[in-house]
Amino acid sequence: MEDAVGLCANDFKQNNINLELALATNLPEVTIDDVQIEQVLLNLIRNSIDALKDMPQNPQRQILIQTRLKNPFQIEMSVNDTGSGIGEAIKEKILTPFFYHQTNGTGMAYLSAGPL
Repeated sequence: MEDAVGLCANDFKQNNINLELALATNLPEVTIDDVQIEQVLLNLIRNSIDALKDMPQNPQRQILIQTRLKNPFQIEMSVNDTGSGIGEAIKEKILTPFFYHQTNGTGMAYLSAGPL
């Protein structure tokens, strides 16, 4: 998480985006693929930055990253932003595998996947 956030630090500053981390303490160790989780988190953060960078300054542009213990064997991580959200036309297609509506980027914004 720290690596992904660090890679985006300049984007936060350049676009006047406030980053808030609400990370649970004393989480158990879990076995994950560090690189894959970092890439997913980086994609989510970049999507939030893209959603916020053209928004007005008020209300404040903000990204909130949270972690919590979902059950004894799962840690949940979420990325939320104060962007305008998803339009109705896109909501209907958002869970379609490999659906992508932006004209630039990685093409992974709305990739559907099962539990990690």
